[in-house]
Amino acid sequence: MPEQSELALGLPSGRMLRTEYERFVWGELPGTQVLYADEHLRVVVFSDDATYEQIEETIAGWGFDNTDQADRCVYLVPGVFNTEHPRYYVIDPLADLPVNSTNHGTMGFNELRQKLHLDDVLPLVVQWLKQQAVQPVTFEVADEFGNLDSRQAALTGLFLLDQQVLKEVLSPEEAADFLASLSLQNRISAFLTGLGGTLNDLDTVDAKFEQDGVKFFFNDWSDDDLLTVFSDNGRQRNDRENAKTVFDGHAYEWFDSDYRTSLKDALHYRTLSKEAWAAIGAALVAQGSEMENETDDGSEIVPVTAEHITSHKDVEQCLLDVNSYNDSDPVVEAVEQAYDRASRDARESECYKNYVEAIEDVLRSKGVYEGNRRVFKLSYSMFSELLEGYENENGEPFTYTKGQSITHLVAYTEFKASVSDDFDASPSDEDFSTAVLEMIHEL
Repeated sequence: MPEQSELALGLPSGRMLRTEYERFVWGELPGTQVLYADEHLRVVVFSDDATYEQIEETIAGWGFDNTDQADRCVYLVPGVFNTEHPRYYVIDPLADLPVNSTNHGTMGFNELRQKLHLDDVLPLVVQWLKQQAVQPVTFEVADEFGNLDSRQAALTGLFLLDQQVLKEVLSPEEAADFLASLSLQNRISAFLTGLGGTLNDLDTVDAKFEQDGVKFFFNDWSDDDLLTVFSDNGRQRNDRENAKTVFDGHAYEWFDSDYRTSLKDALHYRTLSKEAWAAIGAALVAQGSEMENETDDGSEIVPVTAEHITSHKDVEQCLLDVNSYNDSDPVVEAVEQAYDRASRDARESECYKNYVEAIEDVLRSKGVYEGNRRVFKLSYSMFSELLEGYENENGEPFTYTKGQSITHLVAYTEFKASVSDDFDASPSDEDFSTAVLEMIHEL
C-alpha cells in the first residue's frame, strides 16, 4: 500500500501515476482528479476535460444533485476501507452554506473542520482553487448563478479558506470589485480581517457603519425595535410590555398605593438636611401646629412658636410632639407624603435603571443620546451575531438596501433581556430632603 505522502498530490493540476490496482483501490473515476487520499478519506475534483456524462455518472452514488455546478466543487468522499458509515461532503464556495453533507446537511467551514481532520487536506484544496482563479474554466452557457467561468467560485473559496492566497491572485482593482460583490456577512469579515473593502456605503436611515462598529439609531428608549431585545412572554404581563410601560413613563402604576409611612418610621429610616428641618420648623409656626405641653399642673395644648425651634433637634421633637397630638396635622402629613413620594420615585428610578441595564447588557453597549435619538454602538462581532440570528430564524441571509430600516435586527439577539418586576429601593437622604422642601412649599 503506498504511503499517504505518496497519495497526496502537491500540485492538483498533475496526475499521479498509479497501477490499475491502485486506481481500483482509491476509486479514481473517469474525469476526476484525486487531490488527497488515505484509507479514510479521498478528496476529488473534476478535471477540465470531464464530460457532463462522466460527472453525472461519478456523483450519482454520492447523494448530491449538483451536476451542473460540479466543476467548481470539491468532493470529500470516504476511502474504500471506511464505507460502513460513509461521510460524503461537497464544498461549493458559491453555495450558502458552502458545505453540504449527505449525513449532516448544510454547514459552514468551521463546522466542517470540527467534524473532519483537514489539516493536510485544506492546503491542497487551496492550491486547486488558486489554479482555478488563475486559469478558470470557461462555460458556454452561464450557470444558475450567472457565472460564465469558475473564477468567482474559486475566489470565493479562497476568501473562505485562505485570504492571503486570495490577495496573490487579485489586482487592487479586481480586489475592490470582488469585495463589493460579497454578501453583507462576508464584506464585514473581509473588513475585519484586513483584506480590504469599506462599509460606509452600507449606511441606512437608522444605522451607520464605522471603523469599529455599527451605530444603531432609535427614536427613544420606548422605540418598538429597541424593545424587541426583551422576550415577549413571561411573568405577570410580559417583559416587552413591561419595558414599554417603564419607558413610556407609566411605571408609577406599579408603585402607587394608599399606604402611608408613619412619621416615626420615615424619620427612623432617613436623615433630613438642615434646610429641610428649617423649612419644617417655619411651617409648624406658620401653620399654627399644636402640641401637648407638660406643666406643673398637668398638660396644656400650645401652638409651636419660634422659641420652641432654636435647633433642628428641637424641630424634630416638636414635629413628633405635634404628630402625637394630631397625626393629621398638615405639616406632619407633608413630611409623611414627602417620604412616600421620594420612596416611589426611588423605586421608579431603580426600575428604569434595571430595564436600561438589561438592554445595554444584551447589546453590550451603553445607550447615549445624539440629538433626540438613542444610539447604541454595536461591535461588528455583535452585528454578525444579529445577522446569524436572523438567518437561523428566517432560513436565509439578511439583505437590505439604502433607505431601509435595519434596527429591527436587534430582535434576533441570542439572549433576551429579562428583569425582575420587584424593585425595592428606598430614597436617599437627599431625595427625602428635596421632597420635604417641595411639599412644605406646597402648603
